[in-house]
Amino acid sequence: MFPEFKRNRLYALDLDGVIIDSIHECFKISITTYYDYQSPSIIPLVEKLFYKYRGMVGPAFEYYYLMCSISQFIKNDQIDLGDYFANLKKMNISKEAINFETQFFANRRKFQEENINEWVSLNPLTHFGEYLKKNYLNNMIIVTTKNTDSAKQIMKHHQIHPQDIYGNDEVKKAGSKGNLLNTILNQSPFEKMIFIDDSVEHLNTVKNKSIQCYFADWGYGEKNNEYISYKV
Repeated sequence: MFPEFKRNRLYALDLDGVIIDSIHECFKISITTYYDYQSPSIIPLVEKLFYKYRGMVGPAFEYYYLMCSISQFIKNDQIDLGDYFANLKKMNISKEAINFETQFFANRRKFQEENINEWVSLNPLTHFGEYLKKNYLNNMIIVTTKNTDSAKQIMKHHQIHPQDIYGNDEVKKAGSKGNLLNTILNQSPFEKMIFIDDSVEHLNTVKNKSIQCYFADWGYGEKNNEYISYKV
């Protein structure tokens, strides 16, 4: 199903959608944050729409835009939810979105502290994650927009041991995954890198020809013709 790992490449892997299926956890934290622990009757419809459009979300603050888009669609189902969401993403990051992200991570930490077993259970491995676990890969790093502490906890639970994990703060500081990967590769002993992500937006940030990009079509992102799928 997946190609045999090469030992002369540094592998950079996204986490959510690629190694783990975190959509249930992200939905739970998003509605907790957006509705401030309330449980409106529209939750089943919100869940359906959230799962459909989650693939458009990058950093955690974009869950705020997704939830706003869903709310607008529920009020007026004549709007195109995907276009509405995409337009929000093109705007400058709002104060509300920044506050949402801060609270999103705080609510995630609260969930972890109160019931770590339930939280971990909402982050199972994908088929690729299972493949990765069975075929030990020591020349591998994780680059994710999930907060680093959560990523480390999940990898520890699943007994997957990357060389390093670069989380949301590192990606933000670099400006993009592409910029961060370029720095990492330049500072590593490897000449080439393989980058696997389920977001075309993240793949598009890579400009270094020594970084070969693959699309994880088992993840959340919409299928595309720009990148080859990491499958045989």
